[in-house]
Amino acid sequence: MLAGFAANALFGFFVLSRDGKAAANRLYAAFTFLVAWWALAKFALSYGADPQEALFWYRLSGPGWLLLPPVYLQFVGAYTRRRLFGAATGRVIAAIYVVGAALCVSAWVDGLIVERMLPTSWGFTHEPGPVYRFVFAPYLLVLFGYGLYHLVAFTARATTRDDRMRGILVVSGILIPLIGGGLTNMILPAIGLRAPELAIPFTTASAGVMAFAVIRYRFLSLTVEFAAGTIIATMPDALLVLDGKGAVTLANPAMASLTGLSDGDLAGTGFNDLCHGSPFDDDVRRRLDAEGVVRLEVEFAARDGARIPVALSMSTLRDRRGATVGYVCVAKDIRELRDLIARIEEAKRELERIAITDPLTGTFNRRYLGVRLREEFLRGVRYGVSFSVVVADIDRFKDMNDTQGHSAGDDLLRGVAATFQREVRSSDVVTRYGGDEFVLILPETSAAIAEEIADRLREAVESLAAAGAARPVSASFGVAAFDPGAATDCEETLLRRADAALYESKRLGRNRVTCWRASAAS
Repeated sequence: MLAGFAANALFGFFVLSRDGKAAANRLYAAFTFLVAWWALAKFALSYGADPQEALFWYRLSGPGWLLLPPVYLQFVGAYTRRRLFGAATGRVIAAIYVVGAALCVSAWVDGLIVERMLPTSWGFTHEPGPVYRFVFAPYLLVLFGYGLYHLVAFTARATTRDDRMRGILVVSGILIPLIGGGLTNMILPAIGLRAPELAIPFTTASAGVMAFAVIRYRFLSLTVEFAAGTIIATMPDALLVLDGKGAVTLANPAMASLTGLSDGDLAGTGFNDLCHGSPFDDDVRRRLDAEGVVRLEVEFAARDGARIPVALSMSTLRDRRGATVGYVCVAKDIRELRDLIARIEEAKRELERIAITDPLTGTFNRRYLGVRLREEFLRGVRYGVSFSVVVADIDRFKDMNDTQGHSAGDDLLRGVAATFQREVRSSDVVTRYGGDEFVLILPETSAAIAEEIADRLREAVESLAAAGAARPVSASFGVAAFDPGAATDCEETLLRRADAALYESKRLGRNRVTCWRASAAS
């Protein structure tokens, strides 16, 4: 017993001397100090003068073994860098401490943890009570088993030989005293046999195993492998390590968080099975062999069916002879970036729309008129197709503004613009040239057809009633057509001809359509 006390106490101080600031070191030291206290109390119990004194020391040893499960689970979490109970880890560990404290208190109540103390040839031993049998024993086995599961899983994912050996030694160090305690306090008493306490001597062997792990494999020391593992576990970007066939051998927590897939879902899965499409094809393999690194965008398939776009960087893993043995993939979630780009593009389109749109009427503005008129003119010259320009002006619009106010004038402008847009084809262009003047471009339209369209527009305007106006509303129109067979020096000339035809309509009494003709102009 004294050897167990000394071995565990000294090993605890040794662990703290290696790195007392590291959480895993502090927790493992706390674990060994609890075992040391247990061993010391057990030593005193063995030499008790009577059952009552032995019972006192047994109860006093309670914290040394009843508080081991929460400290042990905290150590497992710190060592494996995992939250053992997810987001509720802190609350669950706190609850386990409360249970341990309650068990420590119950040890002082007769008949709960221990029925009585029995004399033996090696001192006193205890007869377990119902709380020990039906609460503590299952509680201990479940929690230690759960911690061992995580230690074994962590060791199985180790990528280096030293990491694997450290994991094996840790699992061995935990199992040795657990097996001894299980034999002494659970298995043998269940079949009516009594034996000296094996857990504490076994902890001496466990301390030796752990000391070997510390000295030979730098257990609980900051190593390159440990630092790399910490970086991988805490990096915000998803990381995958693939074997030579493209199957996943390692995935970090960020990958599981990104896709909603567990380590079990990811392990052994082909990379292409995680993506929409098959991005990891022969072409990518050839590029990796030639260049070593390939960057591309892929879409991961999340558990819920969502498509997650990522910017992927793939690198080749080679052995000492230069042969490809696997690949490392680092994936950055670009959903926010894509959303930002989409918003920028939408804002750009909106700015472009604003730049070419008249804010009052919603028609195109004078800037857009110049662009489209130039395009139609060049198309007409190149392909020999005709098009027409119509200029419209609301009759006596200034008088309306002066007598009824600008608000009524604005309403009329909007009404005329809406009428033009409704009556023309979707390929035609309606623009507000300025004031109460509108210009329409009619692609692939002859002068005769343009006159018909203009007259239809004139009738539609005539049917509009100005709000509160005492007179009808009308508009005058001028039409000019591009003739592929006639000489027209530029698009501005065509616009001037349509404008001249408009003024002719005004001169002849308004509310009419006039078409510019070369013979009349001459």
